[in-house]
Amino acid sequence: MRQLQHLKVFSTPSITSSDGLCTTRILNPIRFALPFEWYEMRLEPSGSLRANAHGNGSWEHMTAVSGRVIVEIGDDEVILEEGDTVRYSAEQPHGVRNGQDGQSIVILVVVAMAEVADRNLPFGPAGEE
Repeated sequence: MRQLQHLKVFSTPSITSSDGLCTTRILNPIRFALPFEWYEMRLEPSGSLRANAHGNGSWEHMTAVSGRVIVEIGDDEVILEEGDTVRYSAEQPHGVRNGQDGQSIVILVVVAMAEVADRNLPFGPAGEE
């Protein structure tokens, strides 16, 4: 039994927005039912993605790998510079937009808390800032 899976970049499933400004690569294994998903998102100048509240208790963890993005969470906006991370409940409208003239890249991890609650795993903010 083979104990590894190597995917070349051209084999990784991806979704491109209708305007062509955002590409999301699906990095998690699609054939497995996991309580989390992770994505690489590339946003060109003026690129943005919006999502409605998920309604399943999910938390999202977004890290700016390169560039600068503005993350919209409900009525709040958080600016992520390269290396910054924001964690938030996806139980509200949210989105991300490129905050610069060049391409920005983020990694997004989505955790379905209903599926991990009984495993006593920590989630969400560790404390108030």
